[in-house]
Amino acid sequence: MSLLQEAFQELRRVEKISIHLEALKFKISDQKKEVKRQEKILQKETIDLDKLGKMSLVNLFVKVMGNKEAALEKERQEYLMAFLEYEAAANLLQSLIEERDKLKKEKSALFGADKRYASMLKETELQLKISNKTIGNKIRKSEERLNNFLALSKEIEEAI
Repeated sequence: MSLLQEAFQELRRVEKISIHLEALKFKISDQKKEVKRQEKILQKETIDLDKLGKMSLVNLFVKVMGNKEAALEKERQEYLMAFLEYEAAANLLQSLIEERDKLKKEKSALFGADKRYASMLKETELQLKISNKTIGNKIRKSEERLNNFLALSKEIEEAI
């Protein structure tokens, strides 16, 4: 692979990382909300379990009715489910944050990829113009057409 191709691949990687980081930003935000929601559910289940375990009017009522053990087991199961869901949400959030940090580090390692690619492209173009007059003329004509197209495009945009 040539240096120009490597520089192009780095440039594409930076673009892909940027897109992925933007998507991760929203995923992390959503996951933080989910963790908070699961945390509230877990707190509620903890309170319910504590209430049933302590002496209270509800506890006395359940005990008199003879369903205390069944009610306590139900509350334990609800607490366990809430705990597991909270843990899963928190672990996913942590994974997303780690992925984001890894991508940021990779992107910073590729800092300047766009400038390296543009520089190498200009250098390659200059070498082609010098080494082969036919190709050089074709490049100049293509550049002229591109500049004319860009100017026309700008005029149309301004007219709209």
